[in-house]
Amino acid sequence: MRDLDDDLNWVLASYSEAHPNRVELVGQGGGGLPQCLACCAASDRRAYWGGLRVIAVDSRRGVVSRRPKFVFFYLAGPRVAVRSRTRGLLDMGAVAAVLQEAHLRLEVEAADELSEESIVSRLLQAGGAHKPNGW
Repeated sequence: MRDLDDDLNWVLASYSEAHPNRVELVGQGGGGLPQCLACCAASDRRAYWGGLRVIAVDSRRGVVSRRPKFVFFYLAGPRVAVRSRTRGLLDMGAVAAVLQEAHLRLEVEAADELSEESIVSRLLQAGGAHKPNGW
């Protein structure tokens, strides 16, 4: 996901259903946010950690700059058991360290909180004075 020459732009992890003490990769792909959220929708009873690469585009005076921005999220819906949700929050730091640093870190309870508009808005708020004009 970090390699800009690779089409892979999202990864998704969760606790293993067979071995609940293990974290496993449950999805990855190059289809961006829609594909990632479709993978999360498979089960609303699981907690997920995800990583997403977004490209910020800045086009000014004939010069185009493309900069990767990385988003880390923790998704645990209302049907996730309280014990699993809490455990996921406790393990969030370790999973985030594996995915490496992110420009934006989110904790959400529903996949619709991870809309493109929401992520772009939060990335703009987190950015400095030189804001991109496209994504």
